Amino acid sequence: MARVERHQIRFDGGPAAMGPATWAQHEMWSLMRARGPCGGFYNLSRTVLVPPGPTVADVLDRLAELVARHQSLRTLFHPGPDGDPVQQVVPAGEFPVDVLLTTSPRDPDPVGLAVRHERAMTREEFALDSDLPVRALVGVTDGVPRAVTLCVPHVAADLAGMRVAMAELAWSLDASEVRRRARPPAPQPLDLVAWQQSPAGGAAAGRAAAHLRAELATRPARMFPSARRAEFVACGIESPALDFALDLLALRHNVSTSVVLMTAVHDTARRWCETSRCAVQLVAGNRFGPAERATVGNLIQEVPVTISVSGAEFADRLRATWTASMRAYRAARFPPGLLTEAARGRAVEMDCFLNDARASVRADPNRRPVALLPAAATFRPTDFRPDRPFTLLALDGVEAIRLLLAADTGCCRPTRPSGSCGGWSTSCSSWRGRADLLARPCHVNVVLTRRKGAAEPGKPLVSMAYGNAAAANRAAGSH
Repeated sequence: MARVERHQIRFDGGPAAMGPATWAQHEMWSLMRARGPCGGFYNLSRTVLVPPGPTVADVLDRLAELVARHQSLRTLFHPGPDGDPVQQVVPAGEFPVDVLLTTSPRDPDPVGLAVRHERAMTREEFALDSDLPVRALVGVTDGVPRAVTLCVPHVAADLAGMRVAMAELAWSLDASEVRRRARPPAPQPLDLVAWQQSPAGGAAAGRAAAHLRAELATRPARMFPSARRAEFVACGIESPALDFALDLLALRHNVSTSVVLMTAVHDTARRWCETSRCAVQLVAGNRFGPAERATVGNLIQEVPVTISVSGAEFADRLRATWTASMRAYRAARFPPGLLTEAARGRAVEMDCFLNDARASVRADPNRRPVALLPAAATFRPTDFRPDRPFTLLALDGVEAIRLLLAADTGCCRPTRPSGSCGGWSTSCSSWRGRADLLARPCHVNVVLTRRKGAAEPGKPLVSMAYGNAAAANRAAGSH
């Protein structure tokens, strides 16, 4: 029968260190404190499979190496004298690792058991001023380690940072001690603090301040026409067809798939809000150089941008989105106080939130058509509950894109005049290239409607329709 053993794993990461939080850490720390207890909303978890060969002791040893190597996994946060966060790097100590032990005859679903334990581990809050910001789960079946899951608070790492950590852990499980010891030191958040305090960092903050002042001076005061908090609805969609369509259009128009996705969402917001100028908060990854890309830490920051989507052609709106978003991304590294200062005295909302957190937003030029069938898309309600009237989060699915959409129906005009408390549709419609790319329009519509009262059992809140998938396949085959 399955059982869980709790281990306290010792690490030794070198000398202690202390300093101010990075700009991104400061922003995330403030968001987490403002939200308060939230059932682990700001916790992230990721899993990597264990290759054949390592024992449980080997896995625990590699986890200790990982924590020792990356300061963000052993950093506490305290308010400083001015109220801003200070990071304290713990030189040595212990962190918890749960080992889930299962046996094949008695536990037919060890993966399901591990998933349930991961969810419980992720829902538990971290005390950022006293708990080391890392927990781990090792799944062991018949004495053989099968998978390792890490859980951290968002202030310790963003999704890109988690990917770096999990890739390094996977590599170390298959690498000799000589190769592991030969690695150069890992870049650390305190290295980024040093850059932010340098003249180069000051120049970046100056550029960001200029962007924020110009942006907020012309930003629409409101995006949504209705009062907030009528009813909150959230769901997820995972679709290879949508992923495929993003690739097609990104290649045709020589932009990233993220720009295509943003343009489609802005088109939808334009119809909801009856405006040609969409004010949104973009999440910038801020991993521009090799050091940032190799950092296990939280580097993301929100940056406001207003995008004009009034062009008659989809290509025009793509170009407008690309131009505005690139301008915003270049100005996305700044002390959080700059945004507060720029917004002082201005009645502007920052409630439309877009976060493309996929590992890559580059279109694959070698991708070949897949069977775009309605059954290929999966829909499900979700407990995703951000503090925003509208949030769209894009993640990697299994050979697909996964979207989490959450919105307050009170912010949008009802899609039906009666019989509905509110509704909205995220319509990736008019997703078309030139006529020689798609013989006929290929569109994807996701429609969510919350009717009066509780949803009927078995009745999904989401419907999806594909337009001429066969034409899309034929066009892609000749691309």
